Amino acid sequence: MTAQPSPLGFRFAEFSVNVAERRLLRRGECIPLTPKVFDTLLLLVENAGHLVEKEAFLKRLWPDSFVEESSVAQSVSLLRKALGDDGNGSKFIETVPKRGYRFVAAVLELAEKIDTGNSREARQGIPLAGVQTTREPQPTDVQLGPEPKWRSKRTATRWVGTTAYAGLVVVVVVVAVWLLLFWERPLPVPGVVGTTRLTNDGRPKWQGYEGPVLLTDGSRIYFVEALEKRQTHFTVAQIPVSGGETILIPSPFSRPQILDFARTHSSFLLVNWSGRAELEAELWTFPLLGGGSARLGDLMVSDASWSPTGDEIVYSRESSLYLASADGRDSHKLVTVAGRPGAPHWSPDGKTLRFTVADPGTRSTSLWEVSADGAHLQPLLSGWNKPSRECCGVWTGDGRYFIFQSLRNNRWEIWAIREKQSRFHKWRAEPVQLTAGPMDFYAPAPSLDGKKLYVVGALKRGELMRYDGASRKFVPYFSGFSAEGLDFSADGIWVTYTLYPEGTLWRSKMDGSERQQLTFAPIRAFLPRWSPNGKEIAFMGAAPGKPWRIFKISAEGGLPEELLPGQVNEFDPTWSPDGKQLAFGSPVWNIESANARPIAIYLLDLGMREASKIPGSEGLFSPRWSPDGKHLAAVSSDSERLVLFDFAIRKWAELASGGVTFPRWSRDSKYIYWDGRGEDAFVSRVRIADHVLEPVASLKDMRKTGALGSWAGSAPDGSPLILRYANSEEIYALDLNLP
Repeated sequence: MTAQPSPLGFRFAEFSVNVAERRLLRRGECIPLTPKVFDTLLLLVENAGHLVEKEAFLKRLWPDSFVEESSVAQSVSLLRKALGDDGNGSKFIETVPKRGYRFVAAVLELAEKIDTGNSREARQGIPLAGVQTTREPQPTDVQLGPEPKWRSKRTATRWVGTTAYAGLVVVVVVVAVWLLLFWERPLPVPGVVGTTRLTNDGRPKWQGYEGPVLLTDGSRIYFVEALEKRQTHFTVAQIPVSGGETILIPSPFSRPQILDFARTHSSFLLVNWSGRAELEAELWTFPLLGGGSARLGDLMVSDASWSPTGDEIVYSRESSLYLASADGRDSHKLVTVAGRPGAPHWSPDGKTLRFTVADPGTRSTSLWEVSADGAHLQPLLSGWNKPSRECCGVWTGDGRYFIFQSLRNNRWEIWAIREKQSRFHKWRAEPVQLTAGPMDFYAPAPSLDGKKLYVVGALKRGELMRYDGASRKFVPYFSGFSAEGLDFSADGIWVTYTLYPEGTLWRSKMDGSERQQLTFAPIRAFLPRWSPNGKEIAFMGAAPGKPWRIFKISAEGGLPEELLPGQVNEFDPTWSPDGKQLAFGSPVWNIESANARPIAIYLLDLGMREASKIPGSEGLFSPRWSPDGKHLAAVSSDSERLVLFDFAIRKWAELASGGVTFPRWSRDSKYIYWDGRGEDAFVSRVRIADHVLEPVASLKDMRKTGALGSWAGSAPDGSPLILRYANSEEIYALDLNLP
């Protein structure tokens, strides 16, 4: 039997796939895909209508390496986003739980050459077949003979004029159609054509408003980074744009944050933060070529930037943007928004301001714009990303592109919007993705000539550490892998945890054997808790754009079960010793949100599936049920007090104060451990019998991390556990193609 030739491409809906050139096109416009995502698409359309097992994806996409099944889910998720699917698989890709995926759209195999959009006809939408051409007269055609002699000159003139007019109409129509098709033709898609790593110092970069800030004067790149792991002291630093050794710039500031360059590139706008809880700080100018720093008037700001002419400053404070003169005087309010504005930037022509607005209730961030006179306030990308997590945009020097960072699928990427600039091409304001992992990218800073984009690339990772009492040091635990939320079964055989930063839930035996993944993207899990009988695990989980909910799942696997109806945030589940109830709280940042449950501690009856508030628990969160069932510990919403509820007398009492995070019980119910806050923080414990406080371990020189703050826990023997910050943050130069 003769083998069937491999198809050169496929068509489905408005899409076409060119196999040879590895391109996905939508109505002739190329949609950028990473190699793994394109291979995912190819495997699905080749088997359209049939189930493709996860094992087939692993063999096809990663034949020579071992990866988790979550990598398959990630590739499918990125493909769905590229196709504009709704995520439920109803349009193109259907999810078959625990098995794999099925491509459900009708697919046509193409055995002839696919036009990839390079030909004039394809770009203009003209069909390649059925085009009529002018036919030359044939000998068999009927001839009308010479013009009759009786036709008058006037009649002949009218006939010639009519013919000329008709020809002119045809020319006008052809030109109009050509111009229309030319206008409809989209411009080429911008993209990154090369990447160069510029730093290799291993030091954390300053984490300001959703990330670090990079500035360039054309020959050097300026940034702020930590001098030590604890990140209590920072300094301004610089590197050449070609990369090289990091050079520190001495300054009188211990926690500076650079905001903007002066027009002459001779000085910075800068704020100096004295503590992490600050919302505004003094605004200073910091010269690069010697001379003293100077405060700008009495301005207190969260962020600021100079105008293109250098004679004005826009700054943010509380819920408003303000304008002031270059010396900090003559300040007046420009506009007020619902949220906290930050990262303001002027358009190169000085006519428009774009900035970020943070919603403290939902923790979302969105891009907004307003005219320089305060008129025409409007969101820039309304409804584009749900929930909105865009930030920190900046124009290229020529004003043709606006570049920003956006969080999707738990990863920060860099995107670009082409500004409306040509009358001869149809303008599309849809953002184009410039980066595609595997790391997070922050702080876009275009080079002065627009040919490069400088960014901070960060690989999120933690290192699991246990405090060793003998050496009085934190040492790697569970081989130091990147996991948090560890909870141990009552029999001491099993452990459950979530991977950081992926947020997938796992369980295994204490020696790491019989390891099994229990949840998959898009759900993110946190703070798992074993049931007293060791058969189930309760946890808090959330899908993108959805509130945190309380779930439980069998320790053997299966589908997570949501325990309460509704769409309000639920936090911190903890089991009663008899396994019949769960206590939970609410996130303290969510109080201003429409889907907020009042901050308090609630009891969930697992039989009735009803929740009730514990009297006197208003303003408390982070509940922890004692193993003996007699008490419930909780923390005040400002994280300053540790309190205890006695079930026998049904009253609350204060145990400790001065900064409390992640409380946890000893297995004998005699102590509560917690982590303090600040530069000289300790792991402490309090004895329930007499409320005596004891320091356990110093956290100095240890920077913690976690999905929702800095996670801390306890090993079965009571020794403290933390997830140590182990991110890799370096500066990269991206070579740009910005047509």
